[in-house]
Amino acid sequence: MQAFKVTEIDKKPPGVFQTLLGVMSHVKSTNNPQSNLRGYRLLWTGMGAQLARDVPFSAICWSTLEPTRRKLLSFVRHDEANVFSVLGANFGAGFVAGTLAAGVTCPLDVAKTRRQIEKDHMKALKMTTRQTLMDVWRYAIVWIPSVENIV
Repeated sequence: MQAFKVTEIDKKPPGVFQTLLGVMSHVKSTNNPQSNLRGYRLLWTGMGAQLARDVPFSAICWSTLEPTRRKLLSFVRHDEANVFSVLGANFGAGFVAGTLAAGVTCPLDVAKTRRQIEKDHMKALKMTTRQTLMDVWRYAIVWIPSVENIV
């Protein structure tokens, strides 16, 4: 959906179903079976990067959530516990766990998005998560010194 944004003013952007139909129409437009197979593979572009991000994210988030929640609830005496203190502990634990997991897995999320929105189909099929992360790292190294010059 990020790759196929409509730029016309006052025109509703296509939804998920319309975007998927648009992608599939390009896949079926050729008579070459090899090309069709390559086109269907494009639908799974970034799947490895997605799993490489989601597995550590979930592991970090869920292994951090309950201990943090218990620790926050330990600060509240049982006779003073109410809905707001439990809600606050749940929100705080979710915030801490989600922030920690997102911070650790952010580079993988960037790699996943870059692989999924690549417009060159042949490049998209040949890209790996490792190559994409290296490109992001090279870009960051070049970009960071230029920011210091502005400040």
